[in-house]
Amino acid sequence: MNKMGDTILINVGVYVGRFNPIHKGHQRAIDKMLFNHALRHSLLFVGSANAPLSLRNLFSYKERKDFIKAIYPDLMVLPLADQDSDEDWFESLIDMVEVAFPFYHQINLYCGDLIDIANFPHNDKITIQVVDRYQEQVYSATEVRQHIMGDNMKKLKELIDSRIVFDVYARGRSRLDALVRGQR
Repeated sequence: MNKMGDTILINVGVYVGRFNPIHKGHQRAIDKMLFNHALRHSLLFVGSANAPLSLRNLFSYKERKDFIKAIYPDLMVLPLADQDSDEDWFESLIDMVEVAFPFYHQINLYCGDLIDIANFPHNDKITIQVVDRYQEQVYSATEVRQHIMGDNMKKLKELIDSRIVFDVYARGRSRLDALVRGQR
């Protein structure tokens, strides 16, 4: 924290992901953010919040937020829509952080690897915190969706928090069935 006059400026932890769905790799990064910034100075953005449902975007923004809130009930979770350009997307992200934390000093942006933030513009108010979400195992929402399609509950239990695994599977199967029916 820094001080400007009588105003205390804070360092904010921000994590952006599609969380489609949230898996244990995401949780590793969120837990690191919460450890470093505490709950009251942390913010999670659900990206592609406006994306149409598809095999890649199997869950709606509300469903993804519900999964996250089942694990982190008090964490501030906001939607982040896709934009026409990376610059517009990044500006939207910064605008939303400024609304949530008008007196921030620094944004510590958490990500799973450098590929996640390759297109972020350089900014002196943002530092990047790479959290190795692949420490023990490779965690991938793509892999999770493949295991939902393949009815592999054993593998899903390894990848997804036990508090949400059955809900993720049930909603995912239902959505897959609806998408397949819609393609016929």
